[in-house]
Amino acid sequence: NSPEVRKAELPSANCHASARALAAVANAIVYEGNEVLLSNSGKKIAHGNPTQSVLYFSPFFGAPMTFTNAGWCLFGYARHGYVGWMGLGGSAMQWHLEEQIAIGYCMNAYEVIPWNARAEVLQQEVLKCAKRMRRNKSIVPVEPVAELTKTMAYAKL
Repeated sequence: NSPEVRKAELPSANCHASARALAAVANAIVYEGNEVLLSNSGKKIAHGNPTQSVLYFSPFFGAPMTFTNAGWCLFGYARHGYVGWMGLGGSAMQWHLEEQIAIGYCMNAYEVIPWNARAEVLQQEVLKCAKRMRRNKSIVPVEPVAELTKTMAYAKL
């Protein structure tokens, strides 16, 4: 955790953030009413032009992966429809466009499973809950309070 390491640009292995901050960024990307970081038209452009690549150093060991203009991975079935990326060791910043769910996950222990299984279980359960709540109409969609979206995770269900 030296200053030299903190200056290094290693997006999948050297993130210095909290889960709350990652979720706030993911929320700004997934929620169309939030244009704090990126305009709605910018979000559409960023999610566009999906291109398939094979990353042999990825957690999926050479499996074809699809990336957007912004470099975000469209995980599809491999991650239950989430978009975003995850880091070496267990962190994840992903969102589900259809369900408008933003996830930020960080841990203080290194996860040796390269596909970040703990975050995946959390994402899967949140998605199940969102779908169940929508199906049962047990919630009313709520617009996030602007001040809270800067600091908190938000899922518009």
